[in-house]
Amino acid sequence: MKTIEIKRFSVGSVVKSTLYLLFIPIIGMIIFGLFSSLLLFTEDGVIAFTGILFMLLLSVLYAAIYFGILALMTVIYNWLAGKFGGLTMVIEEKE
Repeated sequence: MKTIEIKRFSVGSVVKSTLYLLFIPIIGMIIFGLFSSLLLFTEDGVIAFTGILFMLLLSVLYAAIYFGILALMTVIYNWLAGKFGGLTMVIEEKE
């Protein structure tokens, strides 16, 4: 068995891999928001248009805040792993 220690993560790769995982939920939020806004559109056009803009703005804001916090957590991990040690993984080679 081989033991390795992860001392550093690239902020870009962490954000990119998380984007792949969050792509489907973000698309789901946008579809749900558009569908619910279309239901309101039959009642009052101004409310529905405002709802669509608000939903799109909140989706972008949610993603920006999430990725900002994720980047900050990655930087903090890299700093602490350099001082105290990183994650340790045990890898077993099989034939």
